[in-house]
Amino acid sequence: MNDHKTKTPYMPSKQPHLHSVFGLSRFCGFYFLAGFNARLMRNNKPYWELIIQDAFDTVTIYSDAIEPMINKLRPFQPVQVECVRRKCNGNYFFILDLFNPVQEVPLQTRHVGLIPYSTVSNGYDLPRLLDMVGSVTFEPLKQFIHSTIVQSTTMIPFVRNPASLRYHHNTHGGLLSHSLAVADLISKKFTIGTIEHDIALTAALLHDIGKTQTLTDNLGRTAIGGLAAHDALTLELCAKPLAVLSQDHPHIANQLRHAWTCGSPNARYGFTPKSRVAIELQRADNINARV
Repeated sequence: MNDHKTKTPYMPSKQPHLHSVFGLSRFCGFYFLAGFNARLMRNNKPYWELIIQDAFDTVTIYSDAIEPMINKLRPFQPVQVECVRRKCNGNYFFILDLFNPVQEVPLQTRHVGLIPYSTVSNGYDLPRLLDMVGSVTFEPLKQFIHSTIVQSTTMIPFVRNPASLRYHHNTHGGLLSHSLAVADLISKKFTIGTIEHDIALTAALLHDIGKTQTLTDNLGRTAIGGLAAHDALTLELCAKPLAVLSQDHPHIANQLRHAWTCGSPNARYGFTPKSRVAIELQRADNINARV
């Protein structure tokens, strides 16, 4: 086997979806580590099977040179890999040329297609999420969604957490199901292909993302969940992507901020909803919460 190399900074990557790599002689990109197993060669030399996954497929890659890193890896760790295809006894397999565990997928590489499909509680929801994000035509907003969801502290809770503990969608994966349902409801109120539609869809998909920090996938509440409201944490999680969006499109970023923080009717605090997006978001959220 080839010795792996660790390279910094990140090398350029074409980032193919995993279902398309089997016809390639070499591929590289950022993926999530779904598991690993120790194996022995015929000469009793150890090697490792590493299982990487995205929204489309699972690929096993092999290395005999990552022993020092094994104890530092965690479930669904983001990793940068470069692999080369080899053939042995009529079978093709991938050997690692590079293996680089990272804390975060780089901002420009984040894509909801990287979400490992085995983390999603409801198998139908991940294709729905991919289609919904794909329907956003304004590229900066589409990248905003990718950048916000595919964060190390956000991604898996977003697809596994409940939307509430006692009320609506209080099951594994309820948060994603609720977010998709609200986005579907609100998208019907706007003309597809318009910027207002894209703002509304983005606001709906991410309106409860703060619950990735306040709730747990075992239907409990986190430490911060007992101290802070989820809507305040939504802005915190979106802070860096909002800063990027604000550089060239401050009006759009402010529309999202307003939609996520304005007070509902009769609320004691918060600005009165002043945009159609904010009004329709509250309406769609209330409708689906009653289902």
